[in-house]
Amino acid sequence: MKSLIAWIKEVKATIQPYQVSVLIISFIAMLTANGLVMALPIILLDPTLICFDNSNGLEGPGFECSMREACSGEYTYVIDQTESINSFTNEFNLICDDGYLSDLVGSFAFFGKMLGYFFYTYYIDTSKPLVRPLMNTILACGITGMLALVCFDPRLYYVIMFLFNFFNSGIITLCYSHTVEVCQKNKELKESCVQLIYVGWALSSCYSAAFAQISSDWRILTSIVSSLPLIIVYFWYYNLESHYYEFLKDVQHLKADTAYDEKEYVKEHPKAGHFINLLKFKSLRMMTIMTCLIESILGIVYYGAHLAVDSLVGNIYINMSLLGIMEAIGYLTSAVVNTQYKRRESHYVFLFLNFLVYILFLFCYTEHKSESTYELLVANAVLALAGKWLNTVLYGMFHGYLAELAPNNYRPAIFSFTGAVSAVFFIIIPQIITAMQMLGFSSYVAFGISNLLGILFVCPLEETKGKVPKEVADEELTDQIELAKPDAQAQTPSTV
Repeated sequence: MKSLIAWIKEVKATIQPYQVSVLIISFIAMLTANGLVMALPIILLDPTLICFDNSNGLEGPGFECSMREACSGEYTYVIDQTESINSFTNEFNLICDDGYLSDLVGSFAFFGKMLGYFFYTYYIDTSKPLVRPLMNTILACGITGMLALVCFDPRLYYVIMFLFNFFNSGIITLCYSHTVEVCQKNKELKESCVQLIYVGWALSSCYSAAFAQISSDWRILTSIVSSLPLIIVYFWYYNLESHYYEFLKDVQHLKADTAYDEKEYVKEHPKAGHFINLLKFKSLRMMTIMTCLIESILGIVYYGAHLAVDSLVGNIYINMSLLGIMEAIGYLTSAVVNTQYKRRESHYVFLFLNFLVYILFLFCYTEHKSESTYELLVANAVLALAGKWLNTVLYGMFHGYLAELAPNNYRPAIFSFTGAVSAVFFIIIPQIITAMQMLGFSSYVAFGISNLLGILFVCPLEETKGKVPKEVADEELTDQIELAKPDAQAQTPSTV
């Protein structure tokens, strides 16, 4: 088993400048773009409310109360501006009858993310090199978020969040696909590059929490913290496309004066596969269905992990930072697992461990924290963080596995397609969990069973450890052979 230090030395000796640039761009893009998504609990934080007895109006002694108490009609309430941060909810007074207007921000964000995945599934089919659409999407996402500085109407913020998350899904798809493409040229990086850039995704919680401590203004969090770095990245690496062609010349050992541009790239690389073929081609159909189901399962469990962490008592900023740290450790763990162990076996082990965590939650979780003992609170915290770590390890392993399962020309399509299906689940999961709770079932039962279903969905997938991904689908390879036959026959001299 190769030690981590030995692996780092080998990567350092073989990595090329362009690969470093792509890893940095993807890391920063993941960190800042997802930072806004992770900052939503702070952006939409309810204001601190002070309630007074209706009989005395605002003259009597007040007490800090919840949103439910303030809106019950039993009390008169005011917003404590000395304690409340300048959240979106607070500035536009979106409480009680207008409370649903605050919830719409998250709905527009997830809807934009879902449509973005579907759009980029098609867009990548028709694009050529990924580096140009990647940089353009980074710029579009950055400009969209900066519009929050002049946002003085909640309806405009819905549009901003929709567009930001639309482009954010494109950043995730393109960063993933281009990074895998580039890192395949390096044998030490090809099994772990996905997990390395996802560390940026993980640390977005810490990033958002740190800046929220400095400025909790929702406009600053949306624009300066989450969007301005994307614009800086775009202009800092403005000439990335020309460097990409130089990189391809180097890995092919071409002479420095050899002309190499987009036309040459198109000649040498197979055309990007259309996402319709993911279900049309028999060689891709089972893989597509199973990976969509696994991605959705991981999305359900991801939601459960967030519920578990949200249930922790204490400072919201500390909880967000703990969340980010556990995710970062999880992605680094998945990088190590991917380089050492077989794909299917490692998925079986971690899915089963995650199942055990949620079953244990049934014995120590209580809805009312005031009724919990110190031991139960500690057990809740340990299980919540363990569940978050395991879920992140699974995400990292699965996305690395996905890059190996799909043929090279279908990698962007399968990633976008599974992400789009998962986004649909993200929209309906809260309604499913609410319905279960109304029927008297614990939501943690659903999260636990989901992990067992994940084990079943992994079974039909091919073991890819140590194998080289195909360039094109089997059906496309057959078509190429059939098209070549008439040419070969035409060139064969006829005999009399």
